[in-house]
Amino acid sequence: MRVSFRTLAARILPALFIGFTIGSIAATPVSNTANAAELMDVLFVASEEDVENAPSPSKVASPYAEQAAETAGDEQSGVISTDDPIAENLSAEERLDQLQQEIAKMQEQLALKQDKPAPSKKFQSKIGGLLIMDAIVVDQSDSNRAMYADVPNMFPIREARLGVKGTGYDYINYEATFAFQTNDSQRSTGALFKNILIGVKDVPFFQNVKVGHFKVETSMSERDFLINSSTISYFSGNTMSFSPHRRFGVGSTRLYADKKLRIYNGIYSGRGFNDGACVLDDAPGFILDARVTMVPFSCEDACGNLREILHLGGSAYWFFPGQTNMLRMRARPTSWTGGMQYLLNSAIPLEKGYNVCEGEAAWQRGQFGIISETFVANIRNNGTSWGSTLATRYFLRPGNYRTYSYDGGGFAAPHLVSNFGKSENNTGVMPDTFGELELVGAYAYTNMDNLKNVPAAVYGELHEAIFGVNWWWSPELRWSAAYTQAYVNSGELGGSKKKSSNNTFDIQMSMQF
Repeated sequence: MRVSFRTLAARILPALFIGFTIGSIAATPVSNTANAAELMDVLFVASEEDVENAPSPSKVASPYAEQAAETAGDEQSGVISTDDPIAENLSAEERLDQLQQEIAKMQEQLALKQDKPAPSKKFQSKIGGLLIMDAIVVDQSDSNRAMYADVPNMFPIREARLGVKGTGYDYINYEATFAFQTNDSQRSTGALFKNILIGVKDVPFFQNVKVGHFKVETSMSERDFLINSSTISYFSGNTMSFSPHRRFGVGSTRLYADKKLRIYNGIYSGRGFNDGACVLDDAPGFILDARVTMVPFSCEDACGNLREILHLGGSAYWFFPGQTNMLRMRARPTSWTGGMQYLLNSAIPLEKGYNVCEGEAAWQRGQFGIISETFVANIRNNGTSWGSTLATRYFLRPGNYRTYSYDGGGFAAPHLVSNFGKSENNTGVMPDTFGELELVGAYAYTNMDNLKNVPAAVYGELHEAIFGVNWWWSPELRWSAAYTQAYVNSGELGGSKKKSSNNTFDIQMSMQF
């Protein structure tokens, strides 16, 4: 059967052009290309006049360009080239059908390639750590030295942490953090577990759930983020005295009212890898914990920068002992690094458990912020203990402020106008920007006077006044200098209390990586 060349040209040229177009689509991101099916529909409705007016195939940079030119050259003789075995064995209609089937297969393959997640997107991990180094000079009164012995000046690595944090499949969070410590830096030596946990998001009713070894959430100072910034936001003096610190447990975080209301609940074992200043000598039993925070008011500018925020909250935890043991609630200066003794140290026979309640409030406007926390501990049949902290801070340059984590229920790393460093065009020695300065101050009070049946305890009162400055090179790197005056009025049960004091000057470097 003899086929008119005009008919074949009208059929074959669009098909060849479609093949070239689909090949380009397969190598081009979908967001930058037209839908292949739409292009096919448009091309197949073209009239013979459109084909005649189309650009010459020889001008198209395609592997089919030479073949199309040869086909066009055979128009005078009306003979089809038989170099292509497909053209030799198939009619024009069959070739078009075959091309349409190939286009459909290419579209299916492209869709599968786009929908299938890359292996790297399933789990995303980040290895990081925290390094804190100190240089501390201590000045003791004679009475303080007589009660607590001589405290040497120290230049320790306070803490070095290394860990991995990450997410998986968009609903899993996980963390494994270890701390390396020495006798001069913390209570224990060697490598210690800090946070070992896994979290799951979007759980019905409970929303965000985590399981593992982490902090009992008792205040703004004593809380953990699954993916967190360890930047120290405020000085925390007596917080450690009332917190059981890290334990094995399960916790859930629920967020309401556009994250302005946060409710945390947890249940923990009495045991943990490394206890805080609040220590159970033998730790059977369990702990119930609850914390509620809210943001009644917050304001942002047009660029999304936090201009003002009010934070309110409260927490409580209850310890139920499995058997009689000893509770030690201890207080020491904020600048303590291991060589300094606890100034107050209880040893309470614990038969019926105890509970701690805490209230917190914070307000930030621009570069100024203030925070307050109060704790009351009720040791059943053995009296009460309480403490309070008031801290404030002020950035010298407008535009700097502390960010707020609605997921974590508290303030986080600072937002800085500039970091310490040089611009790309600076070839000199001096940097262009020198970071940001922040003035800080705090007062902390701890009272352990009302404790009964504690013959081995060092009871009394501890006052602390702290003044310092933070020099932020970046949100991850901070230098600080702080002066702390600790005044203690303490003594053993049945004896008279004695007044003493010690003063410390601390230069610290804190770096996250």
